[in-house]
Amino acid sequence: MLRKLPADAKGGTAHLELGPGTSIQSALEKLGIAGSHIHLIMVNGAQAKGKIMSIEFVSDADMRLTLNSGLMGTLYCCQACFPYMKDKGGKIINFASAAGIVGMAGDAAYAAT
Repeated sequence: MLRKLPADAKGGTAHLELGPGTSIQSALEKLGIAGSHIHLIMVNGAQAKGKIMSIEFVSDADMRLTLNSGLMGTLYCCQACFPYMKDKGGKIINFASAAGIVGMAGDAAYAAT
């Protein structure tokens, strides 16, 4: 889903919810930011599979899904936005789960990202 929120006094904000098959670059293009500057991106790019299971039962497909959303999704978002930030500066805030420090029983794949 892609939503452009109403402009505020500082120029506007946009909220992108990117799911499977959504290109970050095409989402940015739909927002019409060509020639613009991005001041701040906040990335919360992680997906818990939804299945609680012992690490011995985590399939390669489950692990790839989790890595692609949490790790690679964050990387791709930062890479797509960086060209709009590098000349004038900007801030990148990447959110992470406490599961990476504390861990969660039955959700090792998610905690690993």
